[in-house]
Amino acid sequence: MKLEFHDSDFYPHQLKFLWSTAEETALISGYGAGKTHIFCRKVLLEHLTNKSHVTGKSAGWVIEPTYSLLDELFLEPFIELLDKIQLKHKYNAQKRVITTNAGRIRGYTMMHPKRMIGSNLTFCGVDELDTTGLTNGIEVYRKCTGRLRGSKTARFFATTTPEGFAAAYDIFGKKEQGHQCVIHAKTTDNESLDQAYIDKLYRTYPSNLVDAYINGKFVNMTSGSVFLYFDRERHHVDSKPEKGDILHIGQDFNVGGCISSVYVQRHDSMHLVDEWSNPDTEQVVTCIKDRYPDHGVIFYPDATGTHGTSTNASKSDIGIITGAGFRIDADGTNALIKDRVNATNRMMEANRWGINTNRCPGHTTAFEQHAWDQRTGKPQKFAEAGSIDDYTDAATYPVVRLHPINRPNHTTTRRLF
Repeated sequence: MKLEFHDSDFYPHQLKFLWSTAEETALISGYGAGKTHIFCRKVLLEHLTNKSHVTGKSAGWVIEPTYSLLDELFLEPFIELLDKIQLKHKYNAQKRVITTNAGRIRGYTMMHPKRMIGSNLTFCGVDELDTTGLTNGIEVYRKCTGRLRGSKTARFFATTTPEGFAAAYDIFGKKEQGHQCVIHAKTTDNESLDQAYIDKLYRTYPSNLVDAYINGKFVNMTSGSVFLYFDRERHHVDSKPEKGDILHIGQDFNVGGCISSVYVQRHDSMHLVDEWSNPDTEQVVTCIKDRYPDHGVIFYPDATGTHGTSTNASKSDIGIITGAGFRIDADGTNALIKDRVNATNRMMEANRWGINTNRCPGHTTAFEQHAWDQRTGKPQKFAEAGSIDDYTDAATYPVVRLHPINRPNHTTTRRLF
């Protein structure tokens, strides 16, 4: 079998990544720049050419953030690629291992680095290195590089959209080392993208994220206030629940301090119009029935309230709410903190989010004071129930459910092998 890559099928940043022979190579770019596409081709090239000096075959790991992404972004398209070039292969779905006459590739996720054991690797590739945070990303990197001993040309390569000063910055961004090749690319470097997709990216993300998610730059996402667009004067509204309003209530559960955030929708905006703190979930139900007996209510709770660790230790918190006849809008797990923060910041920046500061003093203070934890790179967490992080958690659950940041899909018109 003869494999040929044609330069005309790729963009310059993709070619540089594909043909890099550096010990460590990284492609840092905005969304839609073709990272995952060229990542699969890089894996194929290394699989066919980077052989063990002992076995004469390649041995590689491919690592994605989650199992679903491993299947969707790598295994399925890679197997299609093998079929396209008519390379015979076997696939063990249980172990997520692909085997050909050239060697084998095993898939892992970044969620459990400790499970990555054994192996004398000839190559290791990580897609979306920054997705699971600084600590996990660095541990995955160390697991990989510690096992790259299967050939004299063993290589580590990674792609990612930068998530602030996380793992990619720590490994590749501080100072490019002599054994590294670091390639930066913008979303707009993919000339086949529809302009509408690019325009939608600009509309989708708060302006502080444009440099990272479109221009592929390392930017500080964890400095100053978490809700950097909040202004108590600019965002003040006099809204109150009116007859016929559906109340959208964000609910955070804590023993001794269950925070409720009451929203109403006004056109394409969300107005935070009431708040309360109750000692347990039973009191939350009593409170809403007493205050708003004639309104329709939808709760957007902390999803961990389904796990049987209720504030009254007898029923699950969500079970108490549904048992009282209220609707629930929640997935099995909470949205990522960054997704909740980004969705809320976008609404604030666009003036599509308001707060009645007179009726919601706890939330007003929380949005002003909530800062980033420089140690973890996440919003500060406090041990005491009813702290500012409980207010902002409760307030962001409905926002991310009703106005999520959905990264637009893109299509390409250029043939890319």
